Amino acid sequence: MALIPGILTRWTALVLALESLAAVAAVTAGIPINVEFRLAALAGLVSLALLGPQSYALDVMVPQLASWSGIALSEPARKAA
Repeated sequence: MALIPGILTRWTALVLALESLAAVAAVTAGIPINVEFRLAALAGLVSLALLGPQSYALDVMVPQLASWSGIALSEPARKAA
């Protein structure tokens, strides 16, 4: 649920990617799961963890969350005089 509003995007995506990786590894142990879905989710979550939050995420809009996410906030552009 934290990925939808964009709260701690990189950390949440990383935790969910590790969970998907564990589920894919469970296939080798003989536990039946939907491997195609887990691999697609793993690819999406890894790319989200690498790219980080985008412009509409709460990570970008709330300064306290930006410091946790490790992103640098740029100052808004000023109007020309």
